[in-house]
Amino acid sequence: ANVETTSAGWVIDLKAAFAELVAMALFILFGCGTACAYGASTPETCLIVAFAFGMSILVLAYSVTHLSG
Repeated sequence: ANVETTSAGWVIDLKAAFAELVAMALFILFGCGTACAYGASTPETCLIVAFAFGMSILVLAYSVTHLSG
């Protein structure tokens, strides 16, 4: 139902592609939003930004893995 075949013979799973798109958009929003809010001027803020990027990719990867494989 969510699978389309292109003229070149490629199979595209639209649900998986959309899940990856949403996850990547949220990753950029969370990570870059934290970086813009806190900056990286001190070691403490560098740690906050790194933790935000790490936790957001962890949560988003676990949340869409069952959709995108």
